[in-house]
Amino acid sequence: MDIGSILGTVASGAAGGLLRLAPEAIKLLDRRNERKHELALQDKQLTLLQVQGDTRIEEAQVQADISQIASQLDAIKAIAVAQAQPTGVKWIDGLNASVRPVWTYYVLLTWGAVKVTDVWVALSRNLDWEMVRPRVWGPEDAAMVAGLSTFWFLDRVIRRQQDS
Repeated sequence: MDIGSILGTVASGAAGGLLRLAPEAIKLLDRRNERKHELALQDKQLTLLQVQGDTRIEEAQVQADISQIASQLDAIKAIAVAQAQPTGVKWIDGLNASVRPVWTYYVLLTWGAVKVTDVWVALSRNLDWEMVRPRVWGPEDAAMVAGLSTFWFLDRVIRRQQDS
């Protein structure tokens, strides 16, 4: 046998052995990729579970806040109902009924006096009206008048509906 045929035989044997090992090497690579995929999937599942847990905690907190607000509103309603009950003593009932209107008149008169004073000072100093107007009537003033108006007029509507 010559060296060429020996080398050919050895090369064929080596190639055959390598080809026989190739499926095993591919299986090893495939298992490795499978394990990486499983680990990545487990990481995603863990992240999902953490997000779900955080969401449940937030939902519980929101529900607790809603329950607390509802109980506070119920308490305010109970107080308002209790205060509206007549005692049977005319002067106490009259005094009780006059508190809100008297307070409203006081606030409106004080507020009006401040506004009149502001206009008077502005006019006496010959200030430009465009500069003075925001001080005399601003968003806070509109909110106060709207709040008082709504309180009193909405109160009448609610009382009429309750009486019906």
